[in-house]
Amino acid sequence: MKQLIQHILGQFGYRLQKLSKIKSFTPFIRNLNFPDVSFQMWIANQEASAWYEQEHLLECGELQALQSLAKNGDRILEIGAHHGVTALLLSKIVGQNGYVYGVEAHPNNTMVAQAQLGLNRSINNLHFVNLAACDVSGTARINACHNSNLTSEIKDSIEVEAVTGDMLDKQNGPFNFLKIDVEGYELEVLKGCQGILARAPKIALEIHMDTIRKRGQSLADILDLIGIQRYEGVMSVRPDKFREIETFDPSAIPEDSITNILLQAKEQF
Repeated sequence: MKQLIQHILGQFGYRLQKLSKIKSFTPFIRNLNFPDVSFQMWIANQEASAWYEQEHLLECGELQALQSLAKNGDRILEIGAHHGVTALLLSKIVGQNGYVYGVEAHPNNTMVAQAQLGLNRSINNLHFVNLAACDVSGTARINACHNSNLTSEIKDSIEVEAVTGDMLDKQNGPFNFLKIDVEGYELEVLKGCQGILARAPKIALEIHMDTIRKRGQSLADILDLIGIQRYEGVMSVRPDKFREIETFDPSAIPEDSITNILLQAKEQF
């Protein structure tokens, strides 16, 4: 019978294939509790279930340092918001005198992030938009995977509107805190934020060392653009030291790491 079906389908240019079993996932709500801050979060897929597990978040050195860096009244531009967990956390810390503007390139991720606002109706100092931040405005292509980044490939990619951080700053700022998590395209995003950087904002930047090296860029390129001589701060190195917070030292950043640096201007600046 199977051969007969295959023969008939073949006459019309089709073929019978065995479908792999699809793993199902039912979204659910998780309560997240940080020191002095609590909120609910939609967990929309398997990756988010692992990434946003309570114990993992509390142990994360990056998030501990981020909570120390953010203060009441800060106006934060977050580029690479994913499902909104850090934006939700920061919105609670900055309070009603502050503001968080979350930018996420992937449409599905943006939809989940926006759903968090429906879940946490008391939060009114947070906004999410579906945009790709780049060095120039126009359009950009991103990988279709959920943890996407910019790409030049047409296959398995999505075209989205592209803006610069400085454009968003003019429309929704001024921002005094810049948070960037863009999977190896840090330099392009920073080039679009030169107006913001001129004011020496607080910076929380995730640097994908292996990716930038493969793209012909370097840590020095990024630090020069930031104007690192004006800053001091801390860092958290993944995966080996993701629980630890160390004094920021560019020479101690491993070449194959993902390192989060959290900086503020030195007093003399």
